[in-house]
Amino acid sequence: MFKIRSYSSENYDTAEQSYRDFLCKNKEYINSVLWKYFSYDFFHDGEILNYNFDVNRQSLEIQISAPNIVFKDNQDYISTKFTIKFHEIKNITWKYYCDMDCDDGIDMSPMICSPIYLYSEIGSIVSFNINEEDDDLEQSIIIQILRGIEVWSLSIIFMDIDVIPDEALTFEYLIQQQIIEAIGLNNT
Repeated sequence: MFKIRSYSSENYDTAEQSYRDFLCKNKEYINSVLWKYFSYDFFHDGEILNYNFDVNRQSLEIQISAPNIVFKDNQDYISTKFTIKFHEIKNITWKYYCDMDCDDGIDMSPMICSPIYLYSEIGSIVSFNINEEDDDLEQSIIIQILRGIEVWSLSIIFMDIDVIPDEALTFEYLIQQQIIEAIGLNNT
């Protein structure tokens, strides 16, 4: 599934460091929106509310609830809805990866109704050609998704991406005023 971030409990730190090194080396070639929202898994554990693949427009739209937003004053978590739009899709692959390993013997399948965004890996399934303009570079993402107890992999090669909060002005204002912290949002 993941190309760089494929780790087990034994090699987690090593695999994660390899992925971070890859991102640092290739940051200048990765779309700034992709970098901001996906380099540190901002949508981790987010419920995928809806998705629509438009074959004619070569686009995919995913509506997701981001649960990793915290009020700074009282540390209460809130969820905010976002729409992720992938444009000019060159390749999209959806495949089964494995079943979730539940050590405690609890059957999670009835508890999880909607798919859950787990983790992602960006930039690892395209070759960055440094002779091309930034706007002409193919981008990629591999998303690990939990459906019931099954873990699935969604791989997308695309040309552009938009990530839009449902309440865009409010979200940006709360971030700028430092009222909330969006954990995993990378503004560097």
